Formats: sequence, C-alpha cells, structure tokens
Amino acid sequence: MDSGGSSSSSTASQVRSKYGQPVTSSPRTLESNRRRLVGLFSSFSIGSSLDQSPSGQSQKSDDVIPAGQSESDSQQSGGSGTTLINKPWSWFHTATTSDKPMGESSRSATVRDSAVIVGTGHPSTDPSSPSRLLALPDEILVHILLHLDSSASELLNISLVCRHLHSLSKAPVLWYDLYTRSGFSLTPHALDHVAAVLDPPNGYWERDRWIRASSSPHNSADWSHTDTSAGKPLTLRRRLTDSPKFSPSPRKRREQTFAPSDELEIHYPTLFRSRLALQRQLHDSLTHIPSGLPHQHTLSSHTNAVYCLHLSLPYLFTGSRDRTMQLWRLPDPSSYDLPVLILSVDPAHGGSVLTMAFEPWEDRSGGLLVTGSSDQTAGVWTVDFGSTMGAVHDASVGEKRMASISRIATLRGCSRGVLGVALSKTKIVLSTKDPELLVYDRSSYNFLCKLQGHEKPINSLAINPWPGLEQVVSVSSDGHLIIWDLSTMKELRRGAGDGRGLACVAWEGRYILVGGNDRLVSLYDAGDASLIRTFEGNRDLVRAVSLDLSTGLVVSGGYDGSVRIWDLHSGSLIRNLTAGRAQDLVFAVKTHIGKVLFANREGVIQIVTYGSGLPYRDHFAS
Repeated sequence: MDSGGSSSSSTASQVRSKYGQPVTSSPRTLESNRRRLVGLFSSFSIGSSLDQSPSGQSQKSDDVIPAGQSESDSQQSGGSGTTLINKPWSWFHTATTSDKPMGESSRSATVRDSAVIVGTGHPSTDPSSPSRLLALPDEILVHILLHLDSSASELLNISLVCRHLHSLSKAPVLWYDLYTRSGFSLTPHALDHVAAVLDPPNGYWERDRWIRASSSPHNSADWSHTDTSAGKPLTLRRRLTDSPKFSPSPRKRREQTFAPSDELEIHYPTLFRSRLALQRQLHDSLTHIPSGLPHQHTLSSHTNAVYCLHLSLPYLFTGSRDRTMQLWRLPDPSSYDLPVLILSVDPAHGGSVLTMAFEPWEDRSGGLLVTGSSDQTAGVWTVDFGSTMGAVHDASVGEKRMASISRIATLRGCSRGVLGVALSKTKIVLSTKDPELLVYDRSSYNFLCKLQGHEKPINSLAINPWPGLEQVVSVSSDGHLIIWDLSTMKELRRGAGDGRGLACVAWEGRYILVGGNDRLVSLYDAGDASLIRTFEGNRDLVRAVSLDLSTGLVVSGGYDGSVRIWDLHSGSLIRNLTAGRAQDLVFAVKTHIGKVLFANREGVIQIVTYGSGLPYRDHFAS
C-alpha cells in the first residue's frame, strides 16, 4: 500500500478518493496487532523522543527526508549523519508564525523550531521504544490520529517526525475531520461529487490571498515544496489510487450516477486553509487590503421599497412595496457573472409584501414559501426552481423544467397587516399589528388558535432552527421577546422588557438576536432568555438583523442608513458597509458564509461577497 495515499479500509466510510482501487496493505493477524497495541498509548510520544533509544542515544532511521533532498534523492544517497527534516508545510508555518507575506525564502526555509533531529539506519526493535508505533498498519495509525482530534499545527508537527508519518498526515480523512470539527461544511452538491486528491491546485498563498497559476514551480499550497539548493521542487504530490470511492461525510448518500467529469477534486488541506482565509478576511476591519476586497452586485428591478429578503443559496427571494415577489439566482462566489432574475410574481398580494419564510425540500429542487402582506393575508406557495438555470434535470421525463411559483393557499383571519411569518414542522405562525399570534395547521391550512402574551403589535418572528423542537420567538413594540412552544401552544419564557420597542429578531443555534428603538442590537441566550451582550453604534431604530454562526458575524441595518458588521463573540464593530455613502432607510439584511445582502427604501438590493478568489470558495456551506 502506498503510504502517501494513507487511505485505508478504516477511512473508507468517510472520504471518497479520485480513483477507486482495492486496498493493498498486507494483512496482519489479530494476535499480532494485539501485541503491538500493548502499552501503545503509554509509549505514544511524537517528537524527538521517537528517535531516541532508551539510553538516550539517537537511533538511526531510513524513514526520513533529509533537508535539501527529495524522497528519491534521499533514497539514492543513503544519507548519513544527523539532519533536519525539510519543511513541507511552508504555507501553514508562515501563516501562523509570521505576519509577513510569504516569499520564496520562506517557502524554501527549513523548520528549525519544530523539526526533529534524526539519523539514518534502522528503527529500534526494542519493545519499549515508541518507534514500534510506526510498525502498526496504516489503518490503525490513521485511526489513532483521528481519535487524537489533532489541530492543524499538531498535524504539522506529526508530519515533521519522519517520512512515514509525513505521508500519513496528508490523509484526506484527517483534514476532512479537522474541517468539520472546526464547524465548517460543504454544500450538498460538493458532498455528492467530491473526490479527494493529494494534488493541490496550481497556485500559492500570499498570506490570505490565493494567487492562481496555470503552472506553479513554487507551489506552496500544501504538499509541494521548492528546494532552492537542489534547483527543483521536492514533489510529494500524488493522487489517491488505493481506496474505493466513498462519501466524505457519514451521512447517507442519495442514489445517483454521474460521469467521471462530474467529479469535484478537492485537496482537503487547501480547503481547510481557504476556509480559514475567508474567516480572516471577514474579520479584518482594514477593507482596503487586497485580500479583503469584496465583489458587489446591485439589484434594482423593484420599483418601490424592498421590505424582505430570504436567502436559500444560490437563490434569493425578495418582497416589495410594489406588491411583487421576485426569485433570483445568484452567481457562484468565485464567478464574475451577474445575478439572474428567474421569476417575478406580479402581483403577489393586494398590498405590500412585508415578510416571507421559505423551507426547501430535501432534494433542494424547490420548497414551501409563505408570504405576509399589508392586505391582511398570508400566501402559501410551492416553489420549483426548475432546470432552466441548471438547478435540476428531471431524468424521468427526459426534459428540462421551467421554474415556477404557484399559490396553493391563502391564510385569512388577520384583522390587520401581517408583519411576520414562521414555518415549523407542522405549523405556520403569523404575527400582525395586533398583540397576538395566529397559528395554522401546515397540512390543512386550517386555523388552530391564537397565542396571547404581548401587549402591542408583534413586529417579527423567528423559528427555532433545531429540527427536533417546534418553537418560535416573537418580538413586540412592548419591548418583550417571548419564546413559544408550538406543541403545547404555551409561553416558555420571555426576555428583554425594558419598555423599548423591538422591531426585528433572528434565531441561530443557542442565540437570539434582536434590534429595536433603543438603537441597540442585543444578543440573548435562547435557553433562559438572558442577555449576553449588546452591540452599539447605530444612530436610529434597528430595522433588521442577521446572524451567521459559521463566520461569527452579526449584521444590522436601520433607519440611519447604515449596515454594520460586528464580531459575534467580542462585540466589536468590524466595519460599516455604507460608511461615506448617502444611504436611505435599510429595511432588510441577510448574511451567510461571507455574503452580506441588504435592501433599502429605494428598492435597491446590494450584495457583497467576500473571498471570491479563494480555492473551493463555491463549495463552502458553513
């Protein structure tokens, strides 16, 4: 088995490789493995001690890469004496230990701080030596590394021990595990088509900026390192060729067939680095630096104020005072294409479209949409994204489908305009200018009951994102937020209540975010409705808020015309997107994975996208 691939039967349920071939490692008996595992964790020590004998003398090993040599050079020369292992992770070491942009010298330098002093010869056969760890099958070694929950810096240190661990540290399953443990995820399309490779994309890093290249003699992406002394690259780049195709996710794959050309090749270390680079771009307040410049698009097809937005990437729903509802397809983050208007429902209501909620179907080919209007009704719609924009191809009928939005029900019974809508698993909830919530059955659309607890108009609703709980939070002009249990139709808890009116709310994870007349954005714990922190800086009513846990960003828009971005965890202001520009009242904001959208009274929608030039940017789901 090629240890450079480091893919084995133990990882076969997690990461699918580019080319499917059976594992070829030599089998070892259970009894043999048991003997090797005796005292394994008590002797597990990755560091210079790995190459020390019990007496403290340096042991010789031929499983090393001498500095300034490639693997082939090392094998031919045989090597002698003590050397420093070369630096295969120049991008990571530079990114984490230096503020200077990476140059040629940094990419070709040796790691002296974390390198291991090693010799040449044969590993120790002493049963008490930690070196016996390396005699274990690759499958077990990779499993050990998985259970250690190693960080990127720890994987770096592991890769510097010897050639064998250097190869194993490149295992895609380790990097996919690190990627998901960091709270990141891939899009459903990427999960269905991904093929893990050991060949990084052509290009190199300059801090958090990715420089693309058709051919890169100094590729510092991850596993290719330029040896200036030898005058040629130390190439450890290879594709996985020793494991069957399998999903990078433990979730069940949908039944499907696709051609090899449909495969999405992903180099997981570069994927992880790229996602970290996006994080830093978003939190860097110096927007003038090249790595932080976003792409911007402007949508201006509405003829009056845009009151609501709903983002379900790559689709955007918009509702306006002009009584229309529009469906847009947004370009991929790395694309310079323009957003495309797919459909416009005119009129969608007899009054302004004030609010909306959307829930996609499992296959994401469409979903259920609910809109609320000043005409005192709510509309229930089925949305089919169709295949005209490349979203869905219906193989059963062998033809493309046109996108469509069809009204299937109208919810009545509101005496005043509908200000908020929420979709739970079994119910539809409406809020109005009356101090009560109206609850409808999602299947029959029959009215069920009213929930009373507020004293003034209920301006906004948000559903609990946890799928196992049917809960909704409401905010009112009376200054209270109330969390309701839709299974019992009772109030669970309430928060705020200082008398200042609340205008908007968002619920993500354990956080509830509100904004209102006090010009503050406030963050609450959904568990006990206690205040966590406030975000200050707005000069007028906060009309809209949005929260993205994956990037740690809070976004608000209000009547002062500003769109402010804060750090969720520190509460510090990162930037004001509208600073220095004349802006009208902002009615709606949304943010998701490096994309910020906001709409104003003039009917203009701005879309700001960060990290457009990063590798695999189009495939980030969180």
